Amino acid sequence: MLILGTCFLTAQSIENSLSDAFTVGEYLWLVLGGLTITFAIRAKHEKNKQLGVLR
Repeated sequence: MLILGTCFLTAQSIENSLSDAFTVGEYLWLVLGGLTITFAIRAKHEKNKQLGVLR
């Protein structure tokens, strides 16, 4: 998702007539990508914590 946000940023510089749409899309995908990575790291940390308790 972060890569998709970067692609929107690149496309914005290529096609100026759609710059507002690309800007909104860029920020949307960057935020979603950041949230996904954050939740994945938290879930992995929580899973490792639970496995540590079981050992």
